[in-house]
Amino acid sequence: MEGQEEDPEDRRLQTTELSRIMRESPRPFVFLGYVVTNPHEGNYHILIDDANMNDIEPEDYDRWCEYIAFRGVNRVGYARISRGTITDTEVIKLLRVLIVDTSWKIYCEGLSCYGAKL
Repeated sequence: MEGQEEDPEDRRLQTTELSRIMRESPRPFVFLGYVVTNPHEGNYHILIDDANMNDIEPEDYDRWCEYIAFRGVNRVGYARISRGTITDTEVIKLLRVLIVDTSWKIYCEGLSCYGAKL
């Protein structure tokens, strides 16, 4: 996926595939991504509800297309650091999560992390 194209059907199909990947993963999951939809409208429900994910800040309506969603971890902290005036510079966000299930080990390399069942 290169990005969300202008075609609404393409957006829906891309979001549906993201949702399937998240929903079918048996591991704790954190999604940080850019999806062209408004909070609580249209493809948002595919991204969050259909994937059984939790929106990092469901009451945050002052955002464009950047989303953080999670499942299988506890949200310990979240902060919006800054907000730009266009979507590509919208927000720098920080998220801190706690892995509750101790039978999982988290491996990180650069900015990518994944979990593995022990």
